[in-house]
Formats: sequence, structure tokens, C-alpha cells
Amino acid sequence: MHASIYKIFEYSEADDPKNYIDNKFYLIESVQEEITKNNKTKLFTENKDVRILTSKIIIDKFNQKYSNLSTNQKSILREFINNVTNSERLKQYVTKETLKLKKSLLKEIKQTSSKILKIKLTEVTKLLNNLSKKHIIEDKDVLTLLRYHELINELKRANQ
Repeated sequence: MHASIYKIFEYSEADDPKNYIDNKFYLIESVQEEITKNNKTKLFTENKDVRILTSKIIIDKFNQKYSNLSTNQKSILREFINNVTNSERLKQYVTKETLKLKKSLLKEIKQTSSKILKIKLTEVTKLLNNLSKKHIIEDKDVLTLLRYHELINELKRANQ
């Protein structure tokens, strides 16, 4: 009887709960990975006509959504799309664009008659410095550039 008590406290590697859980998760991940691979291959083997139609619909919706952008805004968007993987080139473009925006804003500030608006626009112009100093350009930074161009367009309309 005394020997059976010791068997209860014996430890074997096969009884290791951590090993059991690790193996269980490995099996589950393997099965899920196989299912994912099958779904991906099915996605890429869709009918050619379906893929063409899907791309056309996506492009049409994109063009419809962004049809009212100014030429400067379209240029920013084009650069972002073309250089999303080339972060250095995108950063250079954003830096050049912030300089152009500063010049345009300063020009519009001079033509503005309201002192309060001049103060606010001067502060907004200072915020452009933060954008040009960023090391990594994110989606929100591109959106900020688009909004600055919209602000300049509004100021031009108001100052006429």
C-alpha cells in the first residue's frame, strides 16, 4: 500500500500538462492553417470574369467616392497609392507638399481681413511643421494633407 502512494506522486513526461496543452494547440493550429490554405486557394481560383467584374466595381466605387477632389488632392492620393510600400519616397513627397501648403496658407493669410482668422490660420500653419518632421507617414497624415488642401480651397473662395 505504501508503494502505491508514491505512484500518485510520480512524475512522467507524458503526464506534463504544459506539454499536453502545447500539443493540443499545435494540432488545432495545424487544422486551422489547412482550412485557411484551402480557402485562400479557392479565393484565387475564382472565375476570371468574376475577378474582373469585382475589380471594376471596386475601381468605380473608388472613383465615384473621390471624384470631387481637387487636382492637388488627387495628386496626393495618387502618390500615396503608388508609394505606400516606398516609405522614403512618400516621406519626401509629403515634405515637399507641406512646404507648398505653408506657402499657400501664408499667401491666403495675407489676403484675409479677419484678425481672429489670421491668428487661427497661423497656428494651423505651425501644425504643418509636425507633419514634415514625421519619420513614418501614416494614412491619417495623408488625410491631413487632403484636408489642408480643402482648407486652402475654402480660403480662396472666401477671399475672392
